[in-house]
Amino acid sequence: MKVNNLPSPTNNKRAILVFAGRALNGSTRPSGTLGDYLEGQNSTPADFIYEHRKGVPTTINDRVVVVSP
Repeated sequence: MKVNNLPSPTNNKRAILVFAGRALNGSTRPSGTLGDYLEGQNSTPADFIYEHRKGVPTTINDRVVVVSP
């Protein structure tokens, strides 16, 4: 797996957690649409490329945490 926008090397991650936060687009939950929970690169998990994004809680809602480099 790869996690972009990290201060350390981004590739070869063994374990990560992806946390979805509250709805930003006004959608109700539960929802069957992945885009209601994750944005950007994180919304396409099949490619095993994710992104760490900094921001305020009103602009992003998903977080990626590297558990095992």
